[in-house]
Amino acid sequence: MIIATFNVNSVRTRLPILQRWLNEVKPDLLFMQETKTQDQFFPDAAFNELGYTCFYHGEKSYNGVAALVKNCMNVNVTFGFNDGEFDTRVLTLRYEDLVILNTYVPQGKSIDHPDFIVKKKFFTKGIIYSYG
Repeated sequence: MIIATFNVNSVRTRLPILQRWLNEVKPDLLFMQETKTQDQFFPDAAFNELGYTCFYHGEKSYNGVAALVKNCMNVNVTFGFNDGEFDTRVLTLRYEDLVILNTYVPQGKSIDHPDFIVKKKFFTKGIIYSYG
């Protein structure tokens, strides 16, 4: 099984690169971060043509996570930490005994920056989510 990940920094901008790479490498699973597009604009038709089923959750100009799954494997995909927060930053995929957590972690900047609190909250929620 080939599993890949890519901080795509705009899935629509990188679409030609992704299509070329997917045709060459043919991974079974591709996880993307920073897709930077609202769900209604995600280019799932282009990936479907290559044999991938798409799971995604994003927002305009920021964040966004996605998974491309080859050959429609029987997978279960969820977003966020089951509380509605960080839904565009966390994707959990379960396939048989395999569980993959695809994340786009908030940048904390410096320890005295307000964004650092958001980053700490993200990691705390992730630990609670992962270990109950």
